[in-house]
Amino acid sequence: MAEKRRSAAPDERRSPINKAPRLKLDTPSRGNDFKATQKKGVSDNPTRMFLSIDYGTKTLSVAFRFLRPNELPNLTNVITLELSKNEQLQPQIVAWAADGTFHWGSELDSRVKSTDPDYNIPAEDVIDLWKLVLYKQHKDSDMGKRVVSKLKKAGKTLSQLLTTHFSAIVAKSRDALKCDSRVVLDFSDEQIDSMEIEVFISVPQMWKAPANRFMTQSAKAAGFKYVELVYEPHCAAAYYANNIMNTPSQLSKGDVLIIADIGGGTGDFVSYEFGGHGDDGAKMPLSIVGNPEGALCGSQFVNENFLEWLLQSIEKEFGSLTTFCQQLGRGEASVLDDAQRQFETLKRGFEEKKQIPGNIFIRGSQGAERRKWDVEISGKVMAAFFDSVIKSIGNCIDYQLRECPGKKRIKALIIPGGFGQSKYLMNCLESKYGRRFKVMGQMSTAVGRNEPVSRGALLRYADIETRGLSSNESFGVGRTEAFDPRFHPDVANKAIPKLRRGVMPDPTKVKPDPFTGEMNVHQRWMPILTRVR
Repeated sequence: MAEKRRSAAPDERRSPINKAPRLKLDTPSRGNDFKATQKKGVSDNPTRMFLSIDYGTKTLSVAFRFLRPNELPNLTNVITLELSKNEQLQPQIVAWAADGTFHWGSELDSRVKSTDPDYNIPAEDVIDLWKLVLYKQHKDSDMGKRVVSKLKKAGKTLSQLLTTHFSAIVAKSRDALKCDSRVVLDFSDEQIDSMEIEVFISVPQMWKAPANRFMTQSAKAAGFKYVELVYEPHCAAAYYANNIMNTPSQLSKGDVLIIADIGGGTGDFVSYEFGGHGDDGAKMPLSIVGNPEGALCGSQFVNENFLEWLLQSIEKEFGSLTTFCQQLGRGEASVLDDAQRQFETLKRGFEEKKQIPGNIFIRGSQGAERRKWDVEISGKVMAAFFDSVIKSIGNCIDYQLRECPGKKRIKALIIPGGFGQSKYLMNCLESKYGRRFKVMGQMSTAVGRNEPVSRGALLRYADIETRGLSSNESFGVGRTEAFDPRFHPDVANKAIPKLRRGVMPDPTKVKPDPFTGEMNVHQRWMPILTRVR
């Protein structure tokens, strides 16, 4: 089996269960390794548990629902779990402590902040942004090198990290279910422990086959019997469609919604056409128009621009980061972690260039040569951190506008990802597109901040039309073909005439068959998957 860059369209669908409407996502085919398993031999228990994990670059959330026979999907049955006290979002950070125990999320965050030496885990041991390593163009970037270096220090591989993390998330989710008042009245602890879980893990639409395959293999290694990867923007579209089902006047048949799911690392951009009103959100028909695409344009790249500027400022004043940290009596990772935490706060509150966001204040340890250091970030400098990333986002949105058929009416631009909380980003998008259609981020009531990806994955919409997404990769085989210059012009030495006679093949690429003497062309690509046209 060979792998080659070429457009391919998936055509495999997941079979329905108990005749309940399913969320028909644009799922890649078996060639793209999107599905970990087929649904055979499901538990005899008529009630089953579904768990969806919005596995983001910087945060994750988990939602669940129980499927009872003949039950229709609705948001009241989809519950977002609080994996720590009053917190639905968990930071995407992991670490192995000195004793080998695995820590992650908010619990790890509290250990990093702690001054108790018996409880603290050093910032130097914390691993983050590992999802970006799955992108070829970032494997050798500064971000990628930091991740690889920390994995090597911990003596772990990326596959081990994912497998351990997935196992910990599901175990923590079971514990959270046992404490949830909406669950304990219907199910005992023993039932929750014994119930088979079908796991949905969200991935960016822009991911290629190797990254999807890596995720499914890691999930299967975690012991999950039923796993399915789902596209993040499609889940967000399902959630949004459910939100507007009670206000149908917002959309008319033929209206187009552009979903720009921009999170911490990636942005996925997909246009959906509204096909008319159904009885409920699960029957609201949506279909993809134009060509979906994605880009590395998440909020983390704003942070990377800040980090580059901060290091330049430190080197200009102190000569090097090492000298600066020595004067403060602190480790480099601890100082940078402190600075990035403060920057996150300033970034969220930033709205316009005229604004002065504030200062980054670094405190030295007790008895250090330098007790403190601070640097001011002006509004102009803060805007510069954003602008290159926002330009990339704008390019992707403009592409969706160009690809949308001329007679279609674009009704709204929806930004359900975490970057949609940025006031500066939303002001820039409103300024550019606001006169043409509605621009709605997470602060709007229509979109909301109720984890649309993890919740939308469990609505299982029945009428989102399945259509193959364009891809840069497909799977196929190399085969031997009889030479014909009309079909093999790349190995013909002369211009192709109307007849085959008289055209000499390139002898370095076309070889005679040892048994028949017929001239053959070897390793001609034959795709297994249908191409998107």
